[in-house]
Amino acid sequence: MTDKEPPNLADVIEKMAKGSDVIVAGPGALDDLKDAGVEFDPPTELPPEETLDRLFKTRRRAASVLIPHLPEIPQHIQPNLGFLWNEIIECAIFGLHGAAVTLLGILVEFALKQATYKAELGKWAYDAEKWDEFESMTFHPAVLRARKAGIISEHLREELLRFKDEVRNPYSHYNIKKITAQTTAGKVRVIDTRTGESTVRNIPVGDEPALHAHAKKLVDTHQLLRALPFAAGLIEHLFGGAPSESA
Repeated sequence: MTDKEPPNLADVIEKMAKGSDVIVAGPGALDDLKDAGVEFDPPTELPPEETLDRLFKTRRRAASVLIPHLPEIPQHIQPNLGFLWNEIIECAIFGLHGAAVTLLGILVEFALKQATYKAELGKWAYDAEKWDEFESMTFHPAVLRARKAGIISEHLREELLRFKDEVRNPYSHYNIKKITAQTTAGKVRVIDTRTGESTVRNIPVGDEPALHAHAKKLVDTHQLLRALPFAAGLIEHLFGGAPSESA
């Protein structure tokens, strides 16, 4: 009785890769494949102009699908907040959804500080010393100060702190494991580069660092479409004359 000959890795990978647009290799996997004689074609280098043309065509197609789902700029937005809002929308249109979500965290914090500053001062005026106090403040104290000033309700205070913990902080600190923790990569074709054995698995992304970056791109889009309306509603509440609820 003879041992079964292990499968040819090159043949297995070629078969498994059909219909796939992403191949992820864990640490050391590429070295194992090279040792097994698997050859990889170098990436095709394109002239800069052609690279840009392809990039913009891809971005344009994606943007045409995304734009109808983006909220309009809040009606009562302040000019400096408006510049930041437009920067966020530009990031979204060009496919930089992670950057857009990060900037949204900044927008929400800045809007809170501006509205609280105005409420405490009683008018729109520039007090450099007072504004310096707000600029040195982090998100959580800014939320508590806005609540004390009476410009947000207790419910909104809770929502803002939830936004801080679930969106703002993970993106600001690039906690990629936390961002992707609730994501599962379904029906992933997996090959053991040492044995040649292949399986199809559902993989919790939080436990697999090799999948973090790929999964994050999908999470970014989901978070963007949730966080944009939240930010727009907050700005309307803070600057549109909406009365705050009593505790």
